[in-house]
Amino acid sequence: MKFILATALLIATGQTSFSNESDPEKPAEGIDRQAFELMIGMYETVSWNDGTQVHTPPAISGRWSFINGKTMAIIHNRIDPKNVITSVGWGYGIFDDGKFKYAYPEWVTVKGDESKSSVKAGGPFEGEREYSVRFEGERMVMTSKSGKQVWEVSPDGIRYTDQEWGVNKVYAQRIWKRVSGKVESEDNDK
Repeated sequence: MKFILATALLIATGQTSFSNESDPEKPAEGIDRQAFELMIGMYETVSWNDGTQVHTPPAISGRWSFINGKTMAIIHNRIDPKNVITSVGWGYGIFDDGKFKYAYPEWVTVKGDESKSSVKAGGPFEGEREYSVRFEGERMVMTSKSGKQVWEVSPDGIRYTDQEWGVNKVYAQRIWKRVSGKVESEDNDK
């Protein structure tokens, strides 16, 4: 299982190389530019509410990033030691015309324990998801067309709530703290 996970992480890192690629064109101005700038960063999982219990590290852990229009997610679920679940995905996110669209064209999930594991390709949802974007002060709220997925993004982090997460369509809420990334309010403090 460690070999499979290491391979998946290496592939993810290679596919999501941020340093040597030219930046995609940032939105010119307005809400799209404001949203793009706020979202840039890397985030670390603080908690995961599965609808019945709130889990915290080390039972769960993860990273999510949005850098230059590219996304990457790594989620470790160790709630059940006999069925550890690790998912790695990468893709893109686009802010345009007051909307945010994103997808994970690549997603790998490894399940099991030290003695036996399985690997499955395919993400938590198919295709692209689209969200309407609005600001409430310095906080951005993005709501899916169905209303079942909501992102709340602030300079401190992200609260993601999904009423139909994953293949089993279960409730999930993850809170992520910002661990890196340039936020406009940080520039004004200097």
